[in-house]
Amino acid sequence: MTQCKIRTANIIKGSLVNGDGLRYTIFTQGCPHHCDGCHSSHTWNPNDGHWVQIIDMLSDIVKNKSMIDGVTFSGGEPLLQYDKIIFMCKLLKMFGLNIWLWSGYKMEQISVKYPEILKWVDVIIDGSYEKDKPTNKEWRGSSNQKLWKRINGRWSNID
Repeated sequence: MTQCKIRTANIIKGSLVNGDGLRYTIFTQGCPHHCDGCHSSHTWNPNDGHWVQIIDMLSDIVKNKSMIDGVTFSGGEPLLQYDKIIFMCKLLKMFGLNIWLWSGYKMEQISVKYPEILKWVDVIIDGSYEKDKPTNKEWRGSSNQKLWKRINGRWSNID
């Protein structure tokens, strides 16, 4: 039953490079952006990767929540599996977990096409990777990408 599963490319249970602190990072499978120079092109095909039971992943996260600073959704493009990401975010928030989301979509697109996600995540890194726009900004691959943080219920660009 695929509605109880999410298609992933990889899961890293203790990452220090996918957001602030030690993160449980879920790399979703499938990406429509196909950024030139992408280091994760293996995540593009939505039929590759493997199915993971959401309940098993959530159980693992909750069991280890005292050892992590939060959960990160990356990709691929996590919003291709929007309903499953929303479902997971709602459950993760019940346990007080901090949630980061990387998306190739810009915040303007996310707020129109995927507005409910804005209620559940704490930080969004938006925008497609552009190899001709190098950056030294933390957690970003190119200078066009923005870091958005929800502060007191409002989204602010933190750059």
